[in-house]
Amino acid sequence: MIKKLHTTVLIAFFAVFSFTAFSFAAPVPDTGQTQSYTNTFGEDSDYNCNPHSYTVIGNGVVKDNVTGFEWQQATAPGTYTWQQASDYCAGLNLGGKDDWRLPTIKELSTLVDSSIPYPGPTINTSYFPDTVASDYWSSTANVYGTGLAWYACFDDGTVANFNKYSNGYVRAVRGGQSNNNFIDNNDGTITDTGTGLMWQKATAPGTYTWEQALTYCENLTLPAGGYSDWRLPNRNELQSIVDYSRYNPAIDTTYFPDTQAAYYWSSTTDAFSTLIAWSVYFYNGSVASGYGKNNNYYVRAVRGGQCGSQTVITLSSFTAAPKSDRVILEWTTESEIDNAGFNIYRATAENGEYIKINDSLITAKGSPTQGASYEFVDKNVKLWKKAYYKLEDIDLNGTSTFHGPVSATPRLIYGLSK
Repeated sequence: MIKKLHTTVLIAFFAVFSFTAFSFAAPVPDTGQTQSYTNTFGEDSDYNCNPHSYTVIGNGVVKDNVTGFEWQQATAPGTYTWQQASDYCAGLNLGGKDDWRLPTIKELSTLVDSSIPYPGPTINTSYFPDTVASDYWSSTANVYGTGLAWYACFDDGTVANFNKYSNGYVRAVRGGQSNNNFIDNNDGTITDTGTGLMWQKATAPGTYTWEQALTYCENLTLPAGGYSDWRLPNRNELQSIVDYSRYNPAIDTTYFPDTQAAYYWSSTTDAFSTLIAWSVYFYNGSVASGYGKNNNYYVRAVRGGQCGSQTVITLSSFTAAPKSDRVILEWTTESEIDNAGFNIYRATAENGEYIKINDSLITAKGSPTQGASYEFVDKNVKLWKKAYYKLEDIDLNGTSTFHGPVSATPRLIYGLSK
């Protein structure tokens, strides 16, 4: 369900993106899910929390702009046992850097794109084009089974564990490891300064179907007379409070003392089988989607993070027409709800860095019942050099959505400038 709502209050925290071997605070990336699967408000697609954003920085490296991590763009050649995977990453020299490592299971899981159904690969292949729809090793060992370690499966997004001597695929990461840093606010809430999220301390009373869980969280006010912008966490957010050094339950019970070693609902639907939603099993920390939304599971609400609804415009076209000395960008909307206007971004490569090129916001002309047509002329172009463009629409609350890219190559037309 798509609905306009206020932007959730941010919980302040310090983010350190320096690439040395220490812990740092970082937001939890969004799951990528934008499709609506219910008319009940509160599902994953109703919130746009820290959406995936990547930049190809060259030399085989992709930067996650949300977490600050740098990832090996290509899957490592071949397959590896768990120890071989760790050794490969430790010995990797890529992009002029030699401090690569095998990612933790939480880090690896953030690459999963939950908008992509089985058989995947469930990842943005524009940035990670050779990803195999199979199991990728993490550095996280299974605390209750010393011969096991955790992996993320990129055919559907499952997080599970298997024998360390099994063969899996590998993608290295670099950057300081992020960790939870919980603070008990002594009012029934817990703040994690490691992610910027605030959590309901107690498990919600009873168990709930998936839709009941959505409604419970949306209607929650905690503490009494306090925050009312609670929501059911998406699968990445819920996994962020798992403590993989513990089990039964796999969480820090100092801060979450009544957590059940059982399944807790996330707001994220399984894109392959939409009658199923993702859940986190707090016995050990696995992330699975094997059960229907009518099952009764436990619930813990969350708030915070850079979350808002997507903008609501209906875009019918967005084109780029090349001339010899300019590119003419045109777009048409069918309707616009609370739209403030547009920005245009240009890059020299499809997955490169996009830079805003309009001096001021292009004012919206449409309405909820009537669309409009727009034109922008980019004169700062080079002959025979392809340019890529993205269109950003911004609503009255500052929430934005990107469209595109489209591309154009300025060229001579019969030897004349036209």
